Amino acid sequence: MTHDIGFFYLVGHGIPEDVTAGAFTVAKQFFALPLKDKQRVEMLRSPHFRGYTRTGGELTQGRVDWREQIDIGADRAPVDDPTAPAYMRLEGPNLWPTAQPELREVSPTGNGAARRSRGGSCSPGRWPSAAPRRPSPRPSATAPPP
Repeated sequence: MTHDIGFFYLVGHGIPEDVTAGAFTVAKQFFALPLKDKQRVEMLRSPHFRGYTRTGGELTQGRVDWREQIDIGADRAPVDDPTAPAYMRLEGPNLWPTAQPELREVSPTGNGAARRSRGGSCSPGRWPSAAPRRPSPRPSATAPPP
């Protein structure tokens, strides 16, 4: 769906409005930090593709993406098993900005308010198998991610 539309909107997630509003506030504060503070958590410092990417610092299909972003995933130990599928290299710790510890607090992966509001239900499980999934006949807003 995101390849045709460009975004999706998640509803019914159970995270209270005050928690999501707080996450947006903290995200705005992160992007307002001085560049040197954001670069301390630059994705180039992470073998797990976590961290900050400056505006124009990423390409999609050979074209510059004109967005600034921070990629955060489930905080996990790196997978050192050489027989693991290649995508398992994405397993690993996040890069958290020391200039803004609040970012970790609001992250559902950093034991913050979002995680507590879900009763800890966002604790990570195992990655799904590497077997390809069949595309559904038509996109559904309620379909689970592949």
